[in-house]
Amino acid sequence: MPDRYPIRRALRKLLRPIVRRSYQPPKSIEPSDLPGPSLFLLAHPDDEVFCSGLIRYVREQGQPAHIACFTRGEGGTRGSYPDDVDLAAVREKEMEQSAEILGASSLTFLGYEDPETNDDRLESPQFDPLQLQEQLTNLMAKHDISLLVSHGSSGEYWHPAHVTLHEEAKRLAENHRDLSFWTMNAWVPDHPLDRVLNQDDIPTLKLDASSYEEERIQSLLAHQSQLEVFETFVEGSVRDYIDQTHLEAYRQVKP
Repeated sequence: MPDRYPIRRALRKLLRPIVRRSYQPPKSIEPSDLPGPSLFLLAHPDDEVFCSGLIRYVREQGQPAHIACFTRGEGGTRGSYPDDVDLAAVREKEMEQSAEILGASSLTFLGYEDPETNDDRLESPQFDPLQLQEQLTNLMAKHDISLLVSHGSSGEYWHPAHVTLHEEAKRLAENHRDLSFWTMNAWVPDHPLDRVLNQDDIPTLKLDASSYEEERIQSLLAHQSQLEVFETFVEGSVRDYIDQTHLEAYRQVKP
């Protein structure tokens, strides 16, 4: 697909060896690392697969785990659904099922339209930054959020919507000094699925999500319209994807 960030990508690739020389193995997440209720801020339904282990861990510790989706994912793949089916409604239902399986405390769709992929070109939704920040601030106040978890600095695989939401999450954290901010899919050496990592984000925290394998599989299987995407990532099955991503690494940006 066309590269929307050629200069940014080139500069980061040039600096990457210097950044990685500072790598220290991240520590395992402990209950004391959770400051309070969490908000998982995601670009699309199915992006929770990148942090599904952490959602389960947060709930296991008795803490609320809220999910907010930037879009309803209507620009994504259809799987076996015909063209006349409302994909936004399908993906909203899939996300509701996944959130229920993971035990999420609430699920909010922020209402932005996911642009349709044209000629393999991915796009970010059109939005008013001030409106989005107000929505997120109100959501944080409603749920007394202490921990924000969102996409990494390169949008995992440079998905424009992921990059956009990372920037907006970072701005939100900068405006709320007491808010902890973690980014998902941080880089770790020898990861079997390197292509979905944020190559420039050195992790500070990690979680072995192996004990949540079945919940993670079932939550991903809820996204029937998107399964081929994850199977393509690993050139295998959904279970293969979950097996290869049992290690979740996060970068703690704040505090």
